[in-house]
Amino acid sequence: MPPASFLTVLAPSERYYQQRGRRHKSLTDCARQAVVQVCRWLPDRQVVLVAGSSYAVIELLAHLSGLAQPVTMLTRLRLDAALYDPHRNASRAPKAAPANKAHGSRRWRSALLTPPRSGKR
Repeated sequence: MPPASFLTVLAPSERYYQQRGRRHKSLTDCARQAVVQVCRWLPDRQVVLVAGSSYAVIELLAHLSGLAQPVTMLTRLRLDAALYDPHRNASRAPKAAPANKAHGSRRWRSALLTPPRSGKR
């Protein structure tokens, strides 16, 4: 087993971007970009991420699961967390779309025990 490597990625705050007149990049967008870059740098290595609860975002986890190189992400998810379907027009929305609570929420235990929902993405 090869030795482990550690990488820290610094993400500027929203105030940093405002002072420079630039559009704010969210924390999860920075993480997604960093993981894709690390996978390019290390194509023959398994990438394992250990992150806080701020990274427990369905869109980020779905993107990582769709990469050609397997990526494992360990993050904290509250035991009482409700999982919501993403907004239908989230990809076209200029700002972050609210969670789609109208289509029901699931608790994480039931989400683990039931097959994934089918739908267009």
